[in-house]
Amino acid sequence: MPLIIIELKSASREEVNIDDAYKQLKNYMNVHIPSLFLMRVMEEKLKDVNKKNMTVSKSFSERFEKIIEKYHNRNDHLDVYEVFEELLKFKEELEEAINEGTQLGLSYEERAFFDVLGPDPDIKTLLEDEILLNIAKDLAKTAKEHRSHDWDKKESAQARMRLYIKKVLRKWDYLFIAK
Repeated sequence: MPLIIIELKSASREEVNIDDAYKQLKNYMNVHIPSLFLMRVMEEKLKDVNKKNMTVSKSFSERFEKIIEKYHNRNDHLDVYEVFEELLKFKEELEEAINEGTQLGLSYEERAFFDVLGPDPDIKTLLEDEILLNIAKDLAKTAKEHRSHDWDKKESAQARMRLYIKKVLRKWDYLFIAK
C-alpha cells in the first residue's frame, strides 16, 4: 500500500496523502485501477478497524464483501463505475463511523468499549448514555494500563485482563444490570 502512494509522489510535491493519491488515480481513463486501489485501501482500513472495534468492523465487513462480490461479478465497465461509486460511499460512511466517538468525547478505543456496552436496548433504558460513556472511558483506561505485550496470546494474561474488566464493571454496577 505505501509503495503505491510513494510512486504517486512528484518532485514538486513531497507530501502526498491518501486523498491526493486517490484524486490522481481517479483521473485515469480506466476505472478499474482506482477501484482496485480503493478496494485495497478499504480492505486495509477494515483490518485496522477490526483490531480496535469489532462492532463497527463486523457491519462494515459484511457490506464490503458484497461490494467486492459485485465487482467480481461485473458484466461491463458501467458495473465497475457503479462499484466505484459504492466504494466511495462506503469509504465516507466508514470514516464517519470511525470518527463518531469524537462527537461524544471518546477516543477510538473508548468508542469500541461504548459500542460493546450499549447495543442492548434494555441496558440503554436502565443506564444513561453519560454512565455508559464513563464506563467506556474507565474500561479503555484499565485495558491500557494492564495489557502486556502478549496479553492476547497467553491465557493467564487474558484471565488477568478479564478480572480487571470485571472490577470496572462491578464498580459501575454493570454486571448486575447485564444479568
